[in-house]
Amino acid sequence: MTTDFALQLKKIIDFETDFLLSKVTTWQTGGPASFLVKPKSSDQVLAVIKLTKESKIPWLILGKGSNVLISDQGFKGVVLKLEMNKIEKKNGKIKAQAGASFTELGLFAATQGLPGLEFAATIPGTVGGAIRGNAGAFGGETKDFLASVEVLDCQMETPEIRVFKKEDCAFGYRDSFFKHSQNHIILSAEFKLPNGNKEKSE
Repeated sequence: MTTDFALQLKKIIDFETDFLLSKVTTWQTGGPASFLVKPKSSDQVLAVIKLTKESKIPWLILGKGSNVLISDQGFKGVVLKLEMNKIEKKNGKIKAQAGASFTELGLFAATQGLPGLEFAATIPGTVGGAIRGNAGAFGGETKDFLASVEVLDCQMETPEIRVFKKEDCAFGYRDSFFKHSQNHIILSAEFKLPNGNKEKSE
């Protein structure tokens, strides 16, 4: 990695070098990453990815590090550990950023009296990871009440943010379009849940 790249990256976001990824994976595996950044917004993710593409440097997205095996040789590139974790109710929907806890999303929905995501409270990991693998339990799946997904499309020479509708995501059992694409980064999602009884949801 060049000094020039590090200087350009520093203008966008703080970073750590030679960071042991075993410190941020639940199975405690993973050697050093050349750079570790912790984006707190979609704009930061976009800026970092643009720079890595221009510099031809590999990148890797990491959420909470659950169910992830990383080589002890590490990763020669930029690891983006998403710390975008806002969850809010807006216009009758729940919007959750990709780095938010899926467990906390389920609990938040319950406190709002919106049934359907109770199963999420039992699943570790992030909202982004749950969408990628269509996580589920007790007969419920992430796709069931998903309305749309905000995605950074990295296929183009200049990455751009797009919105995928539920039908665009090719969901299957523990599967989705995103599980088979290395060029799409989930940034946030909206869930449309039915109105329910707050006490029952809790």
